[in-house]
Amino acid sequence: MEHPNEPRSYKKQFTSLILVTLHLYCAPKEEGIKNLLPLLQSSNVTQVDPAVTNGIRNLNVSSSLFHDFNYIDSSEERDLSVTNKSYGDWFDAIWIDGLGREVSFRGFNVSGNVKLAEHGFKAFRNANDAEEAFKGLSKTTGSNMIRYTIAWEGVHPEVDTIDESYLNEVVTQIKKATSKRIYVLVDYHQDLFSRHLFNQNSWHTGNGAPLWITKNGNYPKEYCGIVCASWSQNNLTNEAIRKAFRNFWNNAPVNTSAGVRYMQTEYLWDDLDPDENESSSYHYALIVNKENTTYPLSTLLELQSKLNQRVISEGKSPIYMIGKMTYGGYPNEL
Repeated sequence: MEHPNEPRSYKKQFTSLILVTLHLYCAPKEEGIKNLLPLLQSSNVTQVDPAVTNGIRNLNVSSSLFHDFNYIDSSEERDLSVTNKSYGDWFDAIWIDGLGREVSFRGFNVSGNVKLAEHGFKAFRNANDAEEAFKGLSKTTGSNMIRYTIAWEGVHPEVDTIDESYLNEVVTQIKKATSKRIYVLVDYHQDLFSRHLFNQNSWHTGNGAPLWITKNGNYPKEYCGIVCASWSQNNLTNEAIRKAFRNFWNNAPVNTSAGVRYMQTEYLWDDLDPDENESSSYHYALIVNKENTTYPLSTLLELQSKLNQRVISEGKSPIYMIGKMTYGGYPNEL
């Protein structure tokens, strides 16, 4: 028996909602939306007009059911810039896109395998694996960012040698992410400085510096202490790791097959001649503005642009990072 105050139209609206929900839920893949669109597009909807009938409020659906999605994959949507917003006396830096919308990033680290030599210092075995992973990550989690690490040992395996095949494979995997509209935070990574400072059958290991950087450093044997409670404790109690970091930040000399080199300079591949506006390692150049230099940012950006043009003209994929060595030693983006 119907409730005396319940309008028939309310029951019809509720029944329609149930049917639409079941249709969308039960239809395979995207057929639910595809079949429903013509029905929605033919609907004539009216302005919101709240009214009360027999004590029950009726709401007519307002304006259009559709939103213009022409901005998707546009250059405006992809372009990011930094600005800020305020809360009272507080200011926060935020990202906005070319449409003026605030951008929120959410994502995952995908680079655990980069720390292992048996994985070739790459996040994924190959480009196909990367594509499948990013497809699943985007579809199931809605992620729009990943942290992707690259290894010093993978990039620079021997003195005066840049492994361009490694970098090309890394670029290919990164492009699989960007094709899924996922932003990439590239991390030139290290953990406990180098795996070559650990014993062969150690409980722990590191990654970062290649063997040619550490083999002539007269480092003590790995020793984390009588009790080594965690992997990270090596930073405090393993003198081999501590000495390696001190040498790095002091840019200590290293004896190599090509003569004496300096640790930090080799890591940065700092082969920049501002008078020639080029680097001999221009394919994958890391241009660094150290504290004791006077290169203005405009000069570095101009050099980056020229180097990029040279690389692209040869059909290669450039990776360029412009950095500044801050107090404490960590490179930050200018």
